[in-house]
Amino acid sequence: MRPLLLAVRLSSAAFVIFLVASSVPVVAQHQGHGTIDQVDNTVVVIDGKDDVSFFIAPKQNPAPQNASCPQPGACTNNFDHIDILKLVVSDETDTDFKVYLTLKNLVNSNPTGFPFRSVGFSYGRINWQITWGACQGGTQGFQPTKACLRYGSQWSQGQRSAKEFAAEVRSSENTIVFPVQKLWLYNENRVPARFGTELRNITATGSHFYAGVPFIPNGDPTGGVAAIDRAPNGGPFASPFKLVKGSNSHGHLAVDAPSPIRVSNGEATTIVYKVEIFNHNIVPMRIQIAPENVRDDWLVRVPGLVTIPAGQKIVVPVILSLPFTHDHGKTVTFTLKAQSLDDEGSYGSTDLGIYWTEIPQPSGHHETDDGGTFFHTGVVPNERTIDQLEPYLPTYQMWMNGILDDPDPSTTDVAVPGGFNEYFGCVFVPPGTVPSCKTPPEFVTSWFFPLSPPLLMGLDFDTSKKGLMTLSITPDIPASQAEVVVELRYCDPVANPGLGLCQLNQTTGGGGTCARSYNQVVATGKTGGALTQGVASNFNVELTVDPKYDVIPYRLGVNLGLCIRLVTRDVPENLFGANPLPSPEFDPKKARLRLPLLEYHDPVDQEFENVGALKLGSVTPFEKQVNAGRTAVFKFDLASNASAQRGVHVEVQGIHADWAVLVGDSDFNLDAGEKRVIEVAVTAPVDAVAEERAELFIVAQDRGDAAVTTVTRFRATVVDKATADIPNEAASAAAEADGGGLPGFELVGLVAAAAVAVVLRRRKS
Repeated sequence: MRPLLLAVRLSSAAFVIFLVASSVPVVAQHQGHGTIDQVDNTVVVIDGKDDVSFFIAPKQNPAPQNASCPQPGACTNNFDHIDILKLVVSDETDTDFKVYLTLKNLVNSNPTGFPFRSVGFSYGRINWQITWGACQGGTQGFQPTKACLRYGSQWSQGQRSAKEFAAEVRSSENTIVFPVQKLWLYNENRVPARFGTELRNITATGSHFYAGVPFIPNGDPTGGVAAIDRAPNGGPFASPFKLVKGSNSHGHLAVDAPSPIRVSNGEATTIVYKVEIFNHNIVPMRIQIAPENVRDDWLVRVPGLVTIPAGQKIVVPVILSLPFTHDHGKTVTFTLKAQSLDDEGSYGSTDLGIYWTEIPQPSGHHETDDGGTFFHTGVVPNERTIDQLEPYLPTYQMWMNGILDDPDPSTTDVAVPGGFNEYFGCVFVPPGTVPSCKTPPEFVTSWFFPLSPPLLMGLDFDTSKKGLMTLSITPDIPASQAEVVVELRYCDPVANPGLGLCQLNQTTGGGGTCARSYNQVVATGKTGGALTQGVASNFNVELTVDPKYDVIPYRLGVNLGLCIRLVTRDVPENLFGANPLPSPEFDPKKARLRLPLLEYHDPVDQEFENVGALKLGSVTPFEKQVNAGRTAVFKFDLASNASAQRGVHVEVQGIHADWAVLVGDSDFNLDAGEKRVIEVAVTAPVDAVAEERAELFIVAQDRGDAAVTTVTRFRATVVDKATADIPNEAASAAAEADGGGLPGFELVGLVAAAAVAVVLRRRKS
């Protein structure tokens, strides 16, 4: 429904991390040996000659006729100009690639009708089309030296023009060449085409349209009259065109990030990018990794040095910590560069970044009295039925998001009737089958609101609290017994491939409207009451979150949806044929959903597990609240499973690291098998305001071996004393240090450190 996009100050150079990541075989396009630049990724589609089909009202008569003319001049209409012979995608450079479309003839000898020659492919969920000729022909007619790039998606009608560019005509070869810039293309998350991108569903179409009425609602009822040739004939080409060049790949080295742009609501957060580094060489390579062009207020931790076996890849974590930032609608990136220390000609880079969504995503700091999730509706003019059928098939879009006034031009926010009675067909099926008739009879109608823009972040629920759904329904038939059931549902197309993708729009007008693909119930609640005909009934429904959905990790392509069912037992199911059908209306302007959410942060700890002999674990909670001017103490277990004593250095890094003081020595020896408690005191400055956060890492590293490193994170969140009076833990930390548990730290040191933190603190305006 709307284009989607997905979203550091450098860590100390003295603490380079060597990450021993598990290696896996390199994917097919990297198999074999040689440099990345030698990989041939050409896609060739061959189509038969003289195979143009003529369709006359295909919706009425699906059998096409062959319209080709093997002998020139033997036919009244010559369709050689749409007879596709070959489609080639190749000639990739760092910035572009070429598409070659070969026809039997480039000259159109038909005096009537409208010819179209186009090439199509998909990047992610966006369908791209290149059409020969200008985007708008106008009075100049067909312009053979121009081409038009268009895009659309499975949720939109038709294609929209994106770019008009020059096409090369090779008349002697009957071939048109389309040079395509990679930066013109993007997927549903607005990630530009780059190394690793796969362009799928490659196809070419030649058509000559003669007659039809496609402009009427629901399209031409006959299918029109047209001649068509497609390549390949059996559907889109199976093999993708995979980009293998660009700044991401040179020599034997390539770098890729499956999800390079991540979304933020603006809160201080931690994000983990998974970056794949490929070694295409016949020998192992040592790779140095470093971030570049990082914002001053961002912190990035990367493995400084990795070794990649020959012909394999490793996956390394890149950890970004950023402060509270409300740059909604803006994207900021930094560059991750990888350079071989064994071959200066092997290097690569990839851009990683944050997109601050224009419309807030569900998260803790948006679930306030003024915030939460709002509900929206809009008409669907291209699918609207004729007036006589409106009582039976009302057609609306419905969606929800974190903004009260949605800027989408299709938004009307009018009250919408529920879908058909989900059990109206029960009288026609044998007992025991679905939908079987209920006893006593029930009338069930429903509304379904998917999140739009869809879920672009992970979710962290506070399962000790309940959510609240407020809604208003106006019935057109009274009911003495009514029940409203609300379900927050989750769609994961990877876990449930047979149920389809998580569609953005849902329309009323048939059967159960709660989408099958949203089959995981995250939270549910219900309430009851009586309905008076024509009078709005208001409901408050508490939602209980299923504990197994305490944390829902970020995953691309998933979504949330809210299913609302109205069940009444005064109206039987078998109302088929009633005119009009019962149509209780849901008022989106009076609806609000508030979820018991915390701020979501990507997990970090497991990214650094099993990388050496040291391991950090949290003893205290990951997050603590703290009042301004007070101290929160975090404790961690540091263990060694080494066979000998290790010299260890411990450091605290992150956003507002100047609030933190390590209790005790930063350098010490750790015996084999020994466990040591590490404490960090975090003091919020006296002028800190509510919701400010210290996003911190504690890093323990072997002083003699950079490969032995462990990292864990923690957070201190400021709250007003009037809201929550949090005990000051400064004295307990100092007492424990003074008692000999951790040497070299006294109460006066803690107080002095807190004062220094206030002085050094740089407040953002």
